[in-house]
Amino acid sequence: MTLVEERDMKSASAIRLMVVLVALSAAAVGFQALARDTHAAAGRKCPRGVQPCSAAQVGLPCSPSNLNVICSAQVGGGYCCLAYAP
Repeated sequence: MTLVEERDMKSASAIRLMVVLVALSAAAVGFQALARDTHAAAGRKCPRGVQPCSAAQVGLPCSPSNLNVICSAQVGGGYCCLAYAP
């Protein structure tokens, strides 16, 4: 094997390693986001910037000026105003 071929093999191995590290980093970020969402749901709170609503409002618009924002029951037991596309 020549020095050029050996260098090319090392470069290819380094690129593969970088791709694997980027994929693992992306997976870690995704798991952290899921953990935050699960924690928020367990606390029966709506995500930051989302208006909470009551169980009596489920299925109804949260605001008469925007009928696309509907009160929805969440898995964790909370109720949040979420936008729905017509």
